[in-house]
Amino acid sequence: MTEAALRPSKTPNKTIVVATLGTTQTLAWASSFYLPAILGVPIAAALGLPVSVFFGIFSAALLLGAAISPWVGQLIDIHGGRAVLTASNVVLAAGLAGLALAQGVVGLTIAWLILGIGMAIGLYDPAFATLTRLYGRDARASITGITLIAGFASTVGWPASAWFEHAFGWRDACLIWAGLHLFAALPLNWLIIPPAPALLAPGQQADDLLAAEPPRGAMPILAFYFCATAFVTGAMSAHLPRFLEGAGASEAVAIAASALVGPAQVAARLVEFGLFRAIHPVWSARIAAAMSCRSGCSVASSGWRGSARPSRRWRPRPPSARRRAAPSSKRRARRRAGRVADATRTRPSRARSATSLIPTQRS
Repeated sequence: MTEAALRPSKTPNKTIVVATLGTTQTLAWASSFYLPAILGVPIAAALGLPVSVFFGIFSAALLLGAAISPWVGQLIDIHGGRAVLTASNVVLAAGLAGLALAQGVVGLTIAWLILGIGMAIGLYDPAFATLTRLYGRDARASITGITLIAGFASTVGWPASAWFEHAFGWRDACLIWAGLHLFAALPLNWLIIPPAPALLAPGQQADDLLAAEPPRGAMPILAFYFCATAFVTGAMSAHLPRFLEGAGASEAVAIAASALVGPAQVAARLVEFGLFRAIHPVWSARIAAAMSCRSGCSVASSGWRGSARPSRRWRPRPPSARRRAAPSSKRRARRRAGRVADATRTRPSRARSATSLIPTQRS
């Protein structure tokens, strides 16, 4: 079947394109970036690796994705994002399948490097670039629409991954996510996203670049801002459920509380789309940075105040704790021995009191 036969006969409506990209982005985020928060500890335990090694490999995958991102942007500028996003579903499915088959640190590393490439070509940045390539400066509303849908990725992904892991195991959970990429997201991206329009002539591109020339020093400032923001949000996305468990919440409560991040993101984007629509995006970024700092300080100062019971997972006590517990166990043993001795001493007196009630025969 040729590419022309697979292309849609007419350009889909913008709303349909946004809904499709929002759905596939939800699946992409839930099965890649949000996956370690739930499956990281079980995978590390099954492979006999420290959890720090697992997350170190995950960090290396993110660095690989960052290194190839400029090349991905050039591909989308030249060819459009339809083929790139479709290829991301194949790459993410391959990485998830490799993760399910991993037997050690080498297989785990290869799988996550493949997933890092898939995240670089399949998450928000390529999707936003695709919309910009399709709609130009009118893409802001479409980008906001995608984030309103895909903002629920953690709300959907964390409970789904936890249920897959508890019902089938972490290997089958990875295979389920891989199948969803191949049989759901891939057809949607290929059939719904329209081909990119023709590029502007070189003279028109130069005029457009001159009209939108950024301020001096804007790129280093933006790079620092995005790196710092991604550092904080990435760490919370990878560790938030386990962080809440360590603070005393049960696994179910920790996942439920973490899943509230998705609705909070969507609510913030609705505020940005409504109230902040008329103000400059730089002021939106400033307000968001200030609120993130304030919320982090609140969490750090208040701690976990939920009524949930601590997690029931067994944790070995250190030797010092066992030494401290030894005297109390000896005291309990001595008390039990004393009760047994007391009972033994009182039995003859009870026997004598019972025989005294029996009448004796007089001779």
